[in-house]
Amino acid sequence: MLSPRPEDAALQPAILAHYQRVGDLMEASFGNDPIVFVNFPAGFGQQPAFHITDVPLTAVKLLWHVHRWYALEFHGWAPLAGDEYRLRFAQILLECPPPMAFDRPRAGAFKLRELLREERLDAIPLLDGRRGVALWIPLADAPRAEAVRACLHPLCDRAVAAEPMLFTTEPNTISNDRVHLHVSSNARYRYSALPYSLRRGPNLQVCTPVS
Repeated sequence: MLSPRPEDAALQPAILAHYQRVGDLMEASFGNDPIVFVNFPAGFGQQPAFHITDVPLTAVKLLWHVHRWYALEFHGWAPLAGDEYRLRFAQILLECPPPMAFDRPRAGAFKLRELLREERLDAIPLLDGRRGVALWIPLADAPRAEAVRACLHPLCDRAVAAEPMLFTTEPNTISNDRVHLHVSSNARYRYSALPYSLRRGPNLQVCTPVS
């Protein structure tokens, strides 16, 4: 059993209260997905530990992981029930270095949604609780993950060609003025923070879907 630091333990009531509020919402969209959780054995200010489990996601089991393992964040890749290599959502992550103003990823999300609509698709924007935005694209036919990535790469390339001063897809790019487009989380055992998950930090930010 983990024993959190006193300052971390003081946040437990707020963490539990949050997941009591949103657990049913998370189960409605991601019920029975494998639970992927993040805790911080050395304290919330230290390095995170990521855990992929075979426990199916329910509201009750989310709370159990908070109680038992001091889970703070919950992640996932939205697989189809019975086939973890097929996806119910595609994800495009817009990642931003710390000095960047939020208007850059915000503008990037609008541009990507325009390109998606040209393909007769749309996405649910998710403020990731840090500095970036994630676009979650519902998929009716649950294609295989490699097919999803094969479709997203050309779309991101089009975005870079249209807005080269706004976007980049270059690996490990460190740029203060360009938003990095990232699609590799569309794969089994690759994941990103789920909608309504908390994120570490003194204010316990939330991954928030927005219209």
